[in-house]
Amino acid sequence: MQNWAGLPRLCELSPQSAFLLPTNQARDSGAEPKHDSLSLVVEPNRGKITMKKYGRSATSCGTLACLISVSLALLGLLAACKGGGGHHHGGGGGGGSASCAAGEVSYFGDEAGGGDDFLWCISGSNNTFAINDVSTNASATTGNFTTNANLPNLLTLTSTTPSAGTGDAVEQPNAMLLVNLGTLPTGSLFPTQDVVALVFEQSGFCPSSGSNYQAVGLPKSDWTPDQTAYTTVSLAASSVTLTSFALNGTSTGSESDSYTCDPTTSLITFTDSKGKQHYVATSPTGLFIDEAGSGAAGLLQATANVTLTPGDTYLGMLYEPNTTPVTTTVGFTVAPSGSSLTGFAPLSSGFPANGININLGSQTSAGLFTGGSLVQGTDNDTEFTAIANTVNGKIVLFGITFDTTTNTPVTVLLSQQ
Repeated sequence: MQNWAGLPRLCELSPQSAFLLPTNQARDSGAEPKHDSLSLVVEPNRGKITMKKYGRSATSCGTLACLISVSLALLGLLAACKGGGGHHHGGGGGGGSASCAAGEVSYFGDEAGGGDDFLWCISGSNNTFAINDVSTNASATTGNFTTNANLPNLLTLTSTTPSAGTGDAVEQPNAMLLVNLGTLPTGSLFPTQDVVALVFEQSGFCPSSGSNYQAVGLPKSDWTPDQTAYTTVSLAASSVTLTSFALNGTSTGSESDSYTCDPTTSLITFTDSKGKQHYVATSPTGLFIDEAGSGAAGLLQATANVTLTPGDTYLGMLYEPNTTPVTTTVGFTVAPSGSSLTGFAPLSSGFPANGININLGSQTSAGLFTGGSLVQGTDNDTEFTAIANTVNGKIVLFGITFDTTTNTPVTVLLSQQ
């Protein structure tokens, strides 16, 4: 029987607490748990318990059963601890009140796969950054960045506090920040290589009634193509309507829920029909990040067909939760046809080809591309679906597919340069 005597009292937990459930395999001190380790993440202010599994090896039935039993028991107790707001900055309750200094650009968003929420502060005047994990309320990670001589929106990040680390990011200034964390310390509960997608934050903004959006998922490792891949989102007065689709376009459901928007944080909050609470970071640029479930990245629905210009360059991130690396910084050039993109490695000298190519398929409605493909070497990932629109004068394109060879969901997040 598992010994739980060491657990703190539930109502005294920090906004997000984690317990590792050790198995027979030893773990290196300070390292990420090995293949057969599980953890229980408890977020009392949100009434949420998450089971995290490391690696891809099978987990013993006994350990999993233990996790499920304890999770069900703790969920009942969490009700007494709820209240006091969300874990987002400025939200009260948990998560603290992280904010950016005057003159810094504020970006707020989510780690793919439904991970931690982050507030990033970027200063272009002195090339500094700060990372605030508002899920754990950890001390900020700070450092400096340099810009690529040929691709000025490609940033190389070097942290100095609390420890040295490196990563890189693609910034669409005052619109979006896409981050490949690399070895950057983030204050998150566990080391992560998941892409972090963030949108420009402006206090006082809430989307207007009648706004229509599209979004693609930022899926967990166990996502399958028959689950929701993309969603249309419509706001009307105080209700939000979600219409969701699988990768092949089959409907996975539609519902309308009431929502509220906090203008001090630009966060929309609503609870869906499954009882899942959504925190949606919105931006006056028309972009948004939804942290519920696996997470989603969205943009205002285009009102006319989106046309890519041959020869244009796009930068961004390729996210594959079941591969190594999980996140790859990528670049693409639009082919002469305007309907496909040829990949290159933006972090390598001379920008050599990276063997990744995207065929957008058909634009079946304004800004929605279906029936495309993503090719990585010999892997041809079909049913690639993408959404696109112009944001601050530049096209933003988010796409999703599934790689049957490596058995992983694939999300592509790109910004025109």
